[in-house]
Amino acid sequence: MKKQKIYISLPANINFSVFEATKLHGDLFASVDAEVVYLSRNKTIVTEGIVYFNNTFALLNYLRKCDESIFYAITVFEVLIGFIASRLNRKLKLYFWVQGLIDEEDYHSNESKLRYIVFNKLLKFSVKVSSKIVVVTNHMFNVLIANYGCKPNKDYLLVNCKSRVHYNQAEKIPFSLCYIGGLSKWQNVDQALQFFNTLCEETNNYKFYLATFNHEEAKTLIENNVHSSFRERIELISVKETNEVEDFLSKMEFGFLIRDNILLNNVASPIKLAEYLSCGINPIISSSLLDYIKPINKNNAGIILSNNQSEDVESLLKHKHSTKNAIKTYNECFGDIITNEKLISFLS
Repeated sequence: MKKQKIYISLPANINFSVFEATKLHGDLFASVDAEVVYLSRNKTIVTEGIVYFNNTFALLNYLRKCDESIFYAITVFEVLIGFIASRLNRKLKLYFWVQGLIDEEDYHSNESKLRYIVFNKLLKFSVKVSSKIVVVTNHMFNVLIANYGCKPNKDYLLVNCKSRVHYNQAEKIPFSLCYIGGLSKWQNVDQALQFFNTLCEETNNYKFYLATFNHEEAKTLIENNVHSSFRERIELISVKETNEVEDFLSKMEFGFLIRDNILLNNVASPIKLAEYLSCGINPIISSSLLDYIKPINKNNAGIILSNNQSEDVESLLKHKHSTKNAIKTYNECFGDIITNEKLISFLS
């Protein structure tokens, strides 16, 4: 059988973290003996099997001459390039990795109705013209059908994010709560602190470890949301390297991940959740993360927040932490659940 060739297009503005996530897809395809070639308009990205281009016209000229292959687009703008290339070269098949709902993401940041309309049409077009698509959650595929004109019979592949860290057998700190990441408003760290404040009114057993780089902003959030008598139970942490993150998370029992109940979050697959579970943390998460509620509940691997903070605190007090249940849930949700047969069929 002829070896499948896949061209993964990297835009000029791609950052390293997105490339790392993209490379996981490339490695996945290579695992079934596909030949993966990265076509990059960003010369700071370095990896094996990469070809650099100064501009989009040079890329299109290259694709125009290619033999039968797959063009793998990771943004709607790359889909536009792939669409043009597939018209110049009928041997190209266009695949699209739908990382998120770009129209909802942009509107959440810019609140521009005009931009929302433009990105909405771009996403609908991208889904329509792509032969096959990759999604991050099952709910995302359902939303693409309901809202973006995706045909129910369109061939798709579910590829979850992967955790870069895993439980290192460190001893857990009893009654430890944590949050790791930025302090943007959408991350709802204030709600996590309010939860902790209510918890401290019930018991003095728990301690909150907040890992972030912006300690001054974190101190302001703590002052605004936690009673002065409880603040000594909060410790600010800084972790940067992967081994530091892994060591920190491996010692924690519970971790906060609170997202607003909006469509953007309903279809999401947060890397933070993957890292929590893989390090044996029982997450305290909002019910907006629809794909993960059932497995977490089934495995008794965390706390699903309701709209009643007192009841949620009571649920935590009754919950017995389990590293085993967390890792089991990680394997079910983020593990290697794609068979070689399914992957080969998708790439055919």
